[in-house]
Amino acid sequence: MDEYDLIVIGTGGAAMAAGIEARSRGNSVLLVEHGPLGGTCLNIGCVPSKNLLAAAGQRHRAATHPFEGISTSAGPVALGALMEQKQALIDRLRQAKYADVADAHGFPILQGHARFIDQETLQVDGQALRARHGYVVATGVAPHIPDLPGLGDVAYLTSTTAMEQQDLPASMVVLGAGYVGLEQAQLWAHLGVAVTIVGRLVQRLGEAMPGDCEGQPTRLFPSPEALAEADLAGIGMPGKRVETLQRFSAACASGALELHVNDGADDLVQRLCALPGIGPWTAE
Repeated sequence: MDEYDLIVIGTGGAAMAAGIEARSRGNSVLLVEHGPLGGTCLNIGCVPSKNLLAAAGQRHRAATHPFEGISTSAGPVALGALMEQKQALIDRLRQAKYADVADAHGFPILQGHARFIDQETLQVDGQALRARHGYVVATGVAPHIPDLPGLGDVAYLTSTTAMEQQDLPASMVVLGAGYVGLEQAQLWAHLGVAVTIVGRLVQRLGEAMPGDCEGQPTRLFPSPEALAEADLAGIGMPGKRVETLQRFSAACASGALELHVNDGADDLVQRLCALPGIGPWTAE
């Protein structure tokens, strides 16, 4: 059985920091990774979202500038090209900030799925390993998906899969108004998508958010009393009747998503992005 002073599960920023600190004290270190090298921030979080937000912001400024007498416009979005550019940035940073840094500090990275088989032993794809001084679990986060009627039956997006799309949807409902939900809503609205946000803590009832995009209102509506039934605050569909959300369900309908809101008419949207929160990524 191979032994190291420290074994770190994960290869994100916290994992790399632990490995670097342990090596600086003369300890042997092993990092274990079952996915792409680099962790949440590099692969599915800060880096891709900020890169795409910057691109979307350029388009938004061209489409909505406030100056009279100046004519600008924003053409169609080649989403596939944006995604290729985003991935190229991730690949460069993965090599320079993670692979090269691990080599420079002298700790190997073992690719494989890790699980504890007892209190002292880690198994990685059948290989038993042991840490003499301890383990660090730095596996990042994963989206938390709520238990809403019909949600498991439709092809919803998460923050990860939303930033892998190759075709720009015409409309999107973002389920969740935390920082990840608002970031994704801004990103897609600035790329020209008609976005509606379902969230729980918001501005005054019916007040439009600043920076409404190209005539497509992006709105949030509060409703604390609805939390017991739906764990959401409310929903406003652009151009539709706005009401407190008390019941919510989703289903497929002729290539679109059919959202059932309370007892009113159904609304059709192209994509649903479920972003109500995140949790630790520790499930086997």
